[in-house]
Amino acid sequence: MRKSLLIVGLMQKDSGKTTISKAISRYYGDMKIGYTKPVSSFNAWFNYDIFEESLNRGMLISGDILKLNEFVEDTERSNPICILMSPVDPEKVEWSSVGYESYYNQISLFRIVNRHYLIESNLKNFPDFVNKKIKEFLLKTSVETVSFEEFERIMEKARKISDRLLDDIRRKNDLTIIESTSNVASPNWSALYSDCVILVSPGKIAIIDAERYRNVINLMGTDPWNLTTESVIELLKPEITFPIEPKKFDYEFFKKISEILKV
Repeated sequence: MRKSLLIVGLMQKDSGKTTISKAISRYYGDMKIGYTKPVSSFNAWFNYDIFEESLNRGMLISGDILKLNEFVEDTERSNPICILMSPVDPEKVEWSSVGYESYYNQISLFRIVNRHYLIESNLKNFPDFVNKKIKEFLLKTSVETVSFEEFERIMEKARKISDRLLDDIRRKNDLTIIESTSNVASPNWSALYSDCVILVSPGKIAIIDAERYRNVINLMGTDPWNLTTESVIELLKPEITFPIEPKKFDYEFFKKISEILKV
């Protein structure tokens, strides 16, 4: 038996994906569980503790991977794409909102499996403390400097790598929990071929047929990581929903998951 679940969030931050992933992994603890977050990103300001942990390890690492580490056999393969973001110092971009709000201007370091890359051109606009810490990282770790155009080409190849690694994790586990990032519809194509999709938002959780979810994304005509979960759900309208409270999960939710997984 090889089953997998795709966990997606309805909000850019704090939907509750990792909390649900942890609850599911605990509930099915008698099975061989694999947890993977194919793509992750974190911010050096909002996630400073993870930033420091990455510096100490000499490797960018997802905070969610740390939270579910007992279900991770190999960090680099379970989280093959990890991106470090940084706030932009508004004074350094002359208080231009375009300069400090742009997602692309906030990307600094990123890791693809076991290789690290640096978009050096962005560093000049980061806060001084971030630049200082990144320089410390560069002393510990081999890093290749790339342009933003090269970043996009590397990411395109990395998505295909993440597909292969996900398939490999599925083969090794009874149940694979795949967590998307932010409110991205799916981190890669392989994740869409799961047994079901679980949509998480504060106070509400929905179970969605994976084939329906995949078909809607195919109809939208673009890669799933370029789509928000909200845009997909507006067309899909989940049929099975459950209320959730902090640290409390409805038994009926797990019962329905078990019916779908046939476990």
